[in-house]
Amino acid sequence: MICKVSYGCWRGTPSAFGRFRCLLARAAGIPLGLMEGFCRPMNPIDYEDLRDWRKKFIEGVQSWLPLSWEPFRGDALVVLLHRMPDDNDWGGEIEAAQCAPLADRMEALLPKIERLDGGAHLDTAAKARRFIDGLRRAAARGKPVVFH
Repeated sequence: MICKVSYGCWRGTPSAFGRFRCLLARAAGIPLGLMEGFCRPMNPIDYEDLRDWRKKFIEGVQSWLPLSWEPFRGDALVVLLHRMPDDNDWGGEIEAAQCAPLADRMEALLPKIERLDGGAHLDTAAKARRFIDGLRRAAARGKPVVFH
């Protein structure tokens, strides 16, 4: 399945887009895998053979998870990370008013993004620049960026 984001922001698979988002979050210092909507608690059967103190540790840690998005609400990147389309729900949009702040935030992260390895099939920095350019085009037109 190939998915697109308007204004040339993205063209590719939802899984590649997911990896892209993970790398953006990593560059921003947001622990995406621990956040609401992403973190899944361990099944107790997965750690039933551990010693009691380890079980209590895992259960204690899990009581703090998932992490709330509230501390990150002021970060423009959250509009891209918090509610992300996936294979089952590719759709939605980024509002026109959110495009320029998101582009600015991603642009500020470019030096960190350039140092991250996106894997053999994902040039993270080039994808980020393309997304930024598309966001700027949408902002200039006062239009939302749409996931189709």
